Amino acid sequence: MTDRIETVIDEWMDAHGMDDMGLEAQDLLDRFKAARIAVVKLPEPNAAHVGDGDGTEWETGVPDGLVTAYTDPPEIFIDSDSLRVDQARTLAAALLAAADAAEASE
Repeated sequence: MTDRIETVIDEWMDAHGMDDMGLEAQDLLDRFKAARIAVVKLPEPNAAHVGDGDGTEWETGVPDGLVTAYTDPPEIFIDSDSLRVDQARTLAAALLAAADAAEASE
């Protein structure tokens, strides 16, 4: 979890009068984690390829790995492998679950 996520939750709670309830953003995040719900700060796209008509790209963190999103038709490519939007979401969730499990064993 990033500090940014906690800050956004805290600001929302304050704005809605929930700051006096004894609840902290971390309490909410801990409940989400216990329910196996991930709250993720999405990365910014690769600035070199935003709005150039060829799709939007994100770095994957592996050498030469890119994720590219196209809107017409809505498809996601990981390197050169095509995924439907629902498949990309399923893959992302599986990767997050695997990362969480790997961290738990540390």
